Amino acid sequence: MHPELGEFDVIYSDAPWSYAEVPYFKKSLAVQYQYPTLKTPELMSLDVNSLAAKNCWCFMWVVSAQLIQGLQVMESWGFKYRTIAFAWAKKTKNGKNAKTYGRCCTMQSVEICLVGKKGAPPRFAENVEQIIEAVRTTHSTKPTEVYGRIEQIVGPDARKVELFARQSQPGWTSIGNDIDGKDIREIIGMKQKEVNNGPIEV
Repeated sequence: MHPELGEFDVIYSDAPWSYAEVPYFKKSLAVQYQYPTLKTPELMSLDVNSLAAKNCWCFMWVVSAQLIQGLQVMESWGFKYRTIAFAWAKKTKNGKNAKTYGRCCTMQSVEICLVGKKGAPPRFAENVEQIIEAVRTTHSTKPTEVYGRIEQIVGPDARKVELFARQSQPGWTSIGNDIDGKDIREIIGMKQKEVNNGPIEV
């Protein structure tokens, strides 16, 4: 349990993945020029497990080019990967498929949210749909309807925290520098091993 924040039944994360770790991405197009990012070892060092209840869900948005890293981060936080919770089919305001230049294979129009579990958290709904068709708005902003879908799954009394949040959400604890200007590492802390060994190189 986190000494100040307590423990949560749901952890929802939209981490600022660093494209600098993807060799075929042009640096001029990297997201680290949009906002501060964290490399995989830095994300793995976060003591997210201190926020998790004995039985807890983890919903995590990942970058398609860094799926393996996403699975590594989820495991390091204390969760076992189960499946893809949501697949967001991005749309333009005119209802067409929103497209991002495909630097490796195909044009990118979909983003995925993984789900993992710690222990055996209860599921309150079995009919929540995976596909989300929603308009792409500002950079990296996710569809607001995701909150409602998660709430259907985890139940009305679940304690919920969003990491790297860009805005507050009713019924949720929201942690993110867009809200309070603080580094998430200062709020939830780092695993003791990394603290003892000094800061991780960026």
